[in-house]
Amino acid sequence: MKKLFQIAPRPRVKVHVLSKSDTLERITLCLYSNFTLECDSPHLAKAFLPWLEHYAKGTWTLFSLPPYKTPFARKTASYLQTTRPGKLLSYKELSEAIGQPHAARAIGNFCKGNLFPLLIPCHRVIPSRGGLGGFTPDPQIKKELLHFEGINLD
Repeated sequence: MKKLFQIAPRPRVKVHVLSKSDTLERITLCLYSNFTLECDSPHLAKAFLPWLEHYAKGTWTLFSLPPYKTPFARKTASYLQTTRPGKLLSYKELSEAIGQPHAARAIGNFCKGNLFPLLIPCHRVIPSRGGLGGFTPDPQIKKELLHFEGINLD
């Protein structure tokens, strides 16, 4: 993978875009000195860079993703994709918003297995009781992304 794009200084996250035959397979995040993108597909990088530039400027656009297999996952991903930077919602609020009011735990499991962080912004979902909650790559990454989006949960 080669570095294609860098903006500084916040959030301190490296974004790895993994693909197969120019199809998005997974995005992974890790803490780093600057916000950077690494991508193994020049074609996919060209599509992803404008999205990343919008995100860096605080604007939000949708990015086309491979379809999810279950209706629950499709609804959850779709709703999260429309959640703007700087907006938080609880697992319970999200479950109610997609018409599954008793599925807060299932929402948590979906977020835990999210293959496309940033594009499906699970970092904007928090526990009803408040606080940061978990974030599969690293809770500090969640904190960095929320801070970048203007939210401080400290």
